[in-house]
Amino acid sequence: MPKPIVQLKSWGRQGDFLSLRPRIEAILVLLALLLAHPSTLSLKSGLAISCLGLLLRAISTGYGNKKGVTSHRFLRHPYFTGSFLLVMGGVVAALNTPLFLLAIPVLSCLYAFEASSEEKAFASPSLRDYRHEVPAFVPQLTSYNQGVNRFSLRDALLSEPIATIGVFASYLYLKYLSQLSWAPLGLLMVATACAGFKVIRLKFFKPQSYPGF
Repeated sequence: MPKPIVQLKSWGRQGDFLSLRPRIEAILVLLALLLAHPSTLSLKSGLAISCLGLLLRAISTGYGNKKGVTSHRFLRHPYFTGSFLLVMGGVVAALNTPLFLLAIPVLSCLYAFEASSEEKAFASPSLRDYRHEVPAFVPQLTSYNQGVNRFSLRDALLSEPIATIGVFASYLYLKYLSQLSWAPLGLLMVATACAGFKVIRLKFFKPQSYPGF
């Protein structure tokens, strides 16, 4: 018999500390762009890591339904793991060792705190069993047999347009503009483009849920 699906509504993202997460992510990415001394290897490696994070976040969203309920069989927080890889990809591409050493503990503590807060908010017997058998951030090889949650390709494709544009715009900035004297202007152009696409997304596509788990 399959185990009952762990159903958890999306975290309401309340509280001052939790609201800082995207801001801290943005600050780290901005520092990576400003303090970058990239090499060809670091750019390719960072882009690969960020794309893996984007894919993981999109898959996480694709398995969530319209009510913000989702289940994950190999790790409990694929969205946070994807976010970690997404930001760290930018840091790796920048090839700045102090920033790399700073970003790992900051992001790890940030995601661990938010994941713990979510799980405490939705504590239940089924969640306790789920936590016991499925790791939080690093995927296991065996699947937690919960039954089937339908995957929505539309939700997955529409979930990360801003992040995808940001990743490739940042890559182009690091590759072609970061060593130029007018690099800050180029960075401002990247940030403005990302902000513009975010406004468009909020106007024409409003996500129905945040994947959370």
